[in-house]
Amino acid sequence: MTESPLVVVGASCAGTNLALAAREFGSQRRIIVVGEEPGFPYHRPPLSKAYLSGKADDQSLMLRPEKLYASQGIEFLPETRVVSIDRNVKALLTSEGQRISYGQLALTTGCRPRRLSLAGAEADNVLLLRTVAEARSLREAAQSARSALVIGGGFIGLEVAATLAQGGIAVTVIELEPRLLQRAVSTLVADALLKVHRSHDVTFRFGVTAAALELSGNRVRNVRLSDNSTITCDLVVVGIGTIPNDELARDAGLCCDNGILIDAHGRTSDESIVAAGDCARQSNAFADHQLLRLESVQNATDQARSAAATLTARADTGLKPPWFWSDQYDVKLQIAGIITGADTSVVRGTPEEGKFSVFHFRNGSFIGAESLSRASDHVLARRCLGEQISLSPSVVGDTSIDLATIVRQSKK
Repeated sequence: MTESPLVVVGASCAGTNLALAAREFGSQRRIIVVGEEPGFPYHRPPLSKAYLSGKADDQSLMLRPEKLYASQGIEFLPETRVVSIDRNVKALLTSEGQRISYGQLALTTGCRPRRLSLAGAEADNVLLLRTVAEARSLREAAQSARSALVIGGGFIGLEVAATLAQGGIAVTVIELEPRLLQRAVSTLVADALLKVHRSHDVTFRFGVTAAALELSGNRVRNVRLSDNSTITCDLVVVGIGTIPNDELARDAGLCCDNGILIDAHGRTSDESIVAAGDCARQSNAFADHQLLRLESVQNATDQARSAAATLTARADTGLKPPWFWSDQYDVKLQIAGIITGADTSVVRGTPEEGKFSVFHFRNGSFIGAESLSRASDHVLARRCLGEQISLSPSVVGDTSIDLATIVRQSKK
């Protein structure tokens, strides 16, 4: 390990997987992972569910066992913030004035929650959810709360709403759009999730947003909405989207546009620097080559392995179909592919019972599927996308046809 090190900035899911994949692919360099949070990398999806409810502890969140990093010769620098990149001399500068030289550089800096731009948004009971420390604060606050306002009807907002409602808290969700998950799921799936939440006594207000926070001491007591109505609550949870942490890359002169722009192999505009995960934006063949910044475990892992392959001059296995999941109550939503732009949709299953899938097509080609509590449909959809197995609306719409049989026969 005499070469200059591979430095990974961001101890995230993407950063961890990139470091481990680089070693797996034969890198002999010293590998250093720099992260701003204390401790070792952890899983974020449970934060809004099992961890928030108290069913999971800190140890269960760990992304990999601590001993694995040592066995792979991967070093961590926790609680360390990189403030600048000098590409000319290949060196990083931290907030404490430490200088870290690199031979290869990977940026896996993730994203951060968008904050409310209202006076009082820093009040003690206005909380965000991205880190384990924020999840811990929310869990503690929920223990004494009887009512909560969730601002934002996206995935984080809905998962938090479900967990709080199951804990006996009266939850109200406000959403500026006319329905839930406006840009993420179909109307049928959004309506099904709305029905599930309402069955757990969650209240929804659409077409409104928070206009003012009314404080008592350093706590919000009332939230005035854009229609001049008021909601009284003990707790406010903000889930209004994210912002990519691309400032470090942008200040270093790398091309950024709602994320660090990368090519199909994870390279940034500086070919000696790669990026992956929630901070990265990439042309996606499963979305008609639109530039997308996807936030999911699958995307972070796949981009990380692709970037590691680039750094080690190993053949890339290619882009895999995107997929995503969200658990709310006992309902599991799974999405395969990118469904935006669909012109035809076909339903299988029973929406009335909340167990169904929606298969989406564009110009006659299958582009993705949403499945509510129908895991086998999700697995089949992922396989069809990944192996380019053709499905047609007429075949999917014929419930007498076993789609699994069609898929098996297509590979013979």
